[in-house]
Amino acid sequence: MITKGLLGLFLLLLSLPNPSGDKPVLKGTVSDAEDETYLQGAVVSVKNCDGNRVHPPVITDGAQSFKIEDLAKGEYIVKAKFSGFKPYDKTIALKQGKEKEIKLELKRKE
Repeated sequence: MITKGLLGLFLLLLSLPNPSGDKPVLKGTVSDAEDETYLQGAVVSVKNCDGNRVHPPVITDGAQSFKIEDLAKGEYIVKAKFSGFKPYDKTIALKQGKEKEIKLELKRKE
């Protein structure tokens, strides 16, 4: 009887919605605007439209991509920086429970 009760509880917990699954996910790549070469090690930061940082900066990985979770729905300013390139800002809107993929293209400094 205890086993049936535990099994029932386990099945109930599995059926409950995952609260973090409703949060938007932002992912993307950072590349050279001129030749589209991906830039590994670029720093990507996210601020709300008031200019307040809402997530610690992330660095593009070996696949030259980034992924930022735990954001709320709303509008954000995404900034990418990489040595030898001009910083790039892009305003985006995230929707509840949706994944947004963006491509950030940086121009070389002259």
